[in-house]
Amino acid sequence: MGKTKRTDMEDRISELPELVLSSILSKLPPKDIIRTGVLSKAWKQHRELIEYKLDLHLLNLLESKYTNGLRRHYHLYDHGSKVYNYKHFLEVRREFMNRVDKVLHHFKSSKITSLKVTCFLDSGNSSDIDCWINSAIAFGVEELQLLCSNDVASIITTAGFYKFPYWFFKQSFLRHLKLERCILTPTSDFTGFSKLLTLSLRQVRLCKDFCDSLFTNCSLLQELTLDFCDIPVSSVLRIVSASLQQLSLLNNYTTNLSMNVEIYAVNLFSFTYTSFIEATTVLFHTPSLANFCFDVLDRDTTCLLSQVATLPSLEILSFFHYPCQPPYLDKLSFQFGNLKQLKLVYDEYGRTVLEYFTWLFDILQACPVLKKFQISFLDRSSPNNKEEIGNLCGYTYKTLKEMKMTGSTGNWNEIELILFILKNAIALERVIIEPSLDLYNGKDLVPREGKSSESVHETFRRSLQNKIPHGVELVIR
Repeated sequence: MGKTKRTDMEDRISELPELVLSSILSKLPPKDIIRTGVLSKAWKQHRELIEYKLDLHLLNLLESKYTNGLRRHYHLYDHGSKVYNYKHFLEVRREFMNRVDKVLHHFKSSKITSLKVTCFLDSGNSSDIDCWINSAIAFGVEELQLLCSNDVASIITTAGFYKFPYWFFKQSFLRHLKLERCILTPTSDFTGFSKLLTLSLRQVRLCKDFCDSLFTNCSLLQELTLDFCDIPVSSVLRIVSASLQQLSLLNNYTTNLSMNVEIYAVNLFSFTYTSFIEATTVLFHTPSLANFCFDVLDRDTTCLLSQVATLPSLEILSFFHYPCQPPYLDKLSFQFGNLKQLKLVYDEYGRTVLEYFTWLFDILQACPVLKKFQISFLDRSSPNNKEEIGNLCGYTYKTLKEMKMTGSTGNWNEIELILFILKNAIALERVIIEPSLDLYNGKDLVPREGKSSESVHETFRRSLQNKIPHGVELVIR
């Protein structure tokens, strides 16, 4: 019997279960969701019942004819020269803004829980951005991200930052707010975002009223990130919060070029602090702090270490150390009684190996329950002043089980350090060596490729041959 030919188009999509339809639609980008209406009546009706998270990014909202041209016209060369076509830049931005308007209009009857807009925007686009934020308020979104910063924008435009309108600060619907390259100047009657859980600000100019009222009024705030923000404080940035759990203060600045930080947060669990200005960070009352990472001027290092050493819950400590002038490393007079993991980024930068390693060994000795130690070498050159560190005595590390070295090149100082740890860490179980370099970006330790030739691996194998104690595993990646 021959096969029967179908004489009409069956709508198989409409026959799918609701859960399947919802799952498919929720994973599509906005422009594809809009197109689904022509495929099926069920899709057109069903998409109005789904909760959406709109991610309106330049690269996923415009066709390649726009974005490819953008990449072709705007890029930096090694010597800092700039190549761009300003007319094309304006055309791309205007087309993106038109698309955003159309998407928001299309979803006006839908439930939107999150709105994210990413493009090179500035104060010249204020009226359009105001309309988008007004739409977000109408949607009742719980998450708003306005990321105006972009590599292209930093290259070709000097326009001012977008300034949030006064009526924005009267809203209390937000739970998550992330902003880049804008200005926050709330009115005098601002009482904070009462439901806010997370706040992330990058390259944001803050007014004093906002800083003073933030922690008082946002009683539910759990995560706060201030990254390269202009903070108008006289001398002290004071953070007082009973709900705050994660805090990141990354290279913020003030016109006074000097800023002290005081933290009163009984539930703070994780704190990341980087600063290129002189500051004294006072961790006055953070009894729950378990993870601390910092990168500061070398003269502030010992002061910070002495303060965090008093924290009863501290288990993970990470910090950069590349001094401008020796010797700022003072003799340690304190211990880290509960520290389990220590991560250091080391740059020789003029200090002798013996001087630095002696201080490093003192740090390890001040951690009586340390289990994991990682050191990353930022400077790949081999020091010329070879010094014998193997004869240093008075060091025993009873609990250290794992040592990891990244940024390794097989230099003599790296090998000497490993041999010293092998000799003095009596409970050591594993030594990990890898050429890639772990650097901190303010959020996570991320890898940067280093020298990874077979000659480096062979140098370590040859130098450590017959010197690995029984029971210790050597891993060279």
